[in-house]
Amino acid sequence: MNNISRTRKATAAIAVAAASAGLFLSACSDKEKEANDAVSAAASSIGAAASSVQQQVQSAIETAGQSVPDSIEDGKVLAWVTAFKTGYPTLAQGRDDAAIKSIRVDLCKDVKAGKSADEVTKKLEDLTANSGVKPNTYEAQALYLTLTGTC
Repeated sequence: MNNISRTRKATAAIAVAAASAGLFLSACSDKEKEANDAVSAAASSIGAAASSVQQQVQSAIETAGQSVPDSIEDGKVLAWVTAFKTGYPTLAQGRDDAAIKSIRVDLCKDVKAGKSADEVTKKLEDLTANSGVKPNTYEAQALYLTLTGTC
């Protein structure tokens, strides 16, 4: 399920909640017409806001040059690649997304195999080194934490 579907479901839930609240209010109020008008206006406003949010999300995705991930795994890969490129530009320099993804795939195999944090971090330092530049201890630990969150 992608982010747009989630947004549409949330929009529908909000509209139903607004309509339900309106029905309750109209039953309890002497001014049924005013309540119904308020509910209609609120539902319309909520729908317009949700539509606007959907358009903004899609626009942001297109602007970033990324498509909505097709699966949770694709989202995890995208998170790792994006974090690596934005957080460690020196280490990412000259590497395309596929090269960064392959680092994650290799290291996740070790994490899933139960290798220790120290073993994986050492390998991470070696694999992410770029033109003789390795991540410092803090960077390596941060990369390890990001990695384990996406494996």
